[in-house]
Amino acid sequence: MNRSTDTAALVLGDQLDPAGAAIAGGAGALLMIESAAMCRGRHKRNVAFTISAMRHFRDEQRARGRDVHYYEWSPDLLSGLRRFVADSGVEKLRVMRPLNYRGSAFVDALGQRLGIGVELLDNDQLMCPRAEFDRWLKAHKAPSIDAFYRMMRRTRGVLMENGRPAGGRWNFDRENYTPPALVASPPPAPVVEDDGLTRGVIAEVNLRFPDSFGELDRLGLPVDRRGALAWERAFVADRLAGYGPYENLMLSGHPVLYRSRTAELLNAGLLRPEECVAMAEQAYDDRRVPLPSAEGYIRRIMGWREYVAGMYAALGPGLKRFNYFNAKRRLPAFFHDEGLTRMNCVRHAIASARRHGYASHVARLMVLGNFALMAGIDPAAFYRWSLEAFDDACDWAGAPNAICLALYADGGLVGRKPYAASAAFINARSDYCRNCHYSPHEKTTWNACPYNFLYWSFMEEEERPLSRSCQMTVPHRALERMSPGEREACVRKAAEFLEAIEKGGERRETPALR
Repeated sequence: MNRSTDTAALVLGDQLDPAGAAIAGGAGALLMIESAAMCRGRHKRNVAFTISAMRHFRDEQRARGRDVHYYEWSPDLLSGLRRFVADSGVEKLRVMRPLNYRGSAFVDALGQRLGIGVELLDNDQLMCPRAEFDRWLKAHKAPSIDAFYRMMRRTRGVLMENGRPAGGRWNFDRENYTPPALVASPPPAPVVEDDGLTRGVIAEVNLRFPDSFGELDRLGLPVDRRGALAWERAFVADRLAGYGPYENLMLSGHPVLYRSRTAELLNAGLLRPEECVAMAEQAYDDRRVPLPSAEGYIRRIMGWREYVAGMYAALGPGLKRFNYFNAKRRLPAFFHDEGLTRMNCVRHAIASARRHGYASHVARLMVLGNFALMAGIDPAAFYRWSLEAFDDACDWAGAPNAICLALYADGGLVGRKPYAASAAFINARSDYCRNCHYSPHEKTTWNACPYNFLYWSFMEEEERPLSRSCQMTVPHRALERMSPGEREACVRKAAEFLEAIEKGGERRETPALR
């Protein structure tokens, strides 16, 4: 490297796009640093995926003739940067601003810390740039995901026909529901064969982070751009048609079903959201998939994903301190050992997270998040667990989903209502209740499902703070129809149950001997 003139582009582990802003500018060299500090407190699969993807990216760029300076297992990012500056004498770094708060603050101070020039570039990994989202947000006194999603569809011309939404509607959620009993022969979860490089990374991660959450014997995910594109094409060809009717289902032994599992690939930069949207739209145009499936998948990518990213940036770091209900309870021990609970739905969700680093969005929101909300779990504690439990975990997506949507800790800034639900919801959308110790039909008996008495206790205790939400009118009317004795019994049973799990177990009532 020329010591006086060369510029290097810093490529972070979640910016592995060869067309990304920092790389595309023509920097003479690429700099990549594995940060051991950033790997701590993460799922083993998350760490293995990131490191393997970085090393594959390094090898691809070197094969293309790029000068790549790569530092394995640096203690932290700053240490690696200082070592590179000392080794190379580089005068300038090109850096694409990270999407997360901590990373953005870090690169803001980088020039001063390193004593060299730093050119900061706007992040280009989202379909809706930060400036556009801010303008949209400023123009809406009561922003909502629906309004944002419609704006994105209109301005990008996605699933639009003569200026109107395809099929005459923006949302086909009413069509996207199939009872669990009607699901026949779910497809096996997609998997790719790990190559030698990935297998080596797996061994390193297990050796370096033996106490981190999760199991790691194989990865089974693509770790380069070619593999990511093939993965998405296979999803569109084989699974997208079933995505709509099965997207909100939870079945024992089948955590993936017809879902795509592309979040990891999108978050790492191996795929771009507009590519996924275009593939899904083309499949609908070619009549290979029904409109409700294409629309449902597109809404998750260019609707929810983009919306939470924009709200994360707009709300700022204070988002992580939100606690609308003043919830302070510790995370129950069974979040790290599913064998400590007899709630079958919770066991399946946490086992899936531990084994696969994955649980569906409905399991995260309506099983785990729903329980944490109604049990009064500290939002910060639940979010920290979410970061270590899933291999697609990232701050900018995880914080709004866990803190704002799942736990309603923002009081309705991101979502319109708390996602609290009784066992009836889980029973309608899963087969978990069939083999559970608890009954989804009971509220206060010895075998009553905790989701039932927790739900009505939550509604009783939070009735006043939630009274302003028109979307909570129906459950509040149902609460008013309950007898005082039944309401009191739910509150009492919830208190006894929560006291028991704080002590490490669940209340072990048994029916009286007859």
